[in-house]
Order: sequence, then C-alpha cells, then structure tokens
Amino acid sequence: MLPLLMLPVLVQAQAPAHHWPLDESSGTVALDIQGGSHGQVQGNTFWEPLGGHFGGSLRFNGNTAR
Repeated sequence: MLPLLMLPVLVQAQAPAHHWPLDESSGTVALDIQGGSHGQVQGNTFWEPLGGHFGGSLRFNGNTAR
C-alpha cells in the first residue's frame, strides 16, 4: 500500500495586466485603469458619448484608426 499525502493548495486568479474600457467620450487618451499604460487614440476614431455599456465608447473607422 502506498502512502497518500494531500495538501491544500490556494490558487489565486491573476488580475488583468491592462484594461482600457474606452469610455472617456472625448480627448485623445485611452486610460488604462488597471496597469497605468495609457494609450494614444490615432486616426479616424470618434467618441460616442452615448454608446457602449457604461457611458461612452470609441468608434473605429475600420481602416486607419488605432
């Protein structure tokens, strides 16, 4: 018969490294609310103050926007 050793293991879920909600509704900066690496809005993008799930969104033109 083999001995059996059981130890409890605590596994912690890691938080995302970055999170850009894109809900600012104006300006050229996309705030990173998790990691602090804010982004620069470039190209033909448009802020939609009434879009999105939580009060604003960013619309990309599908061509030159980043």
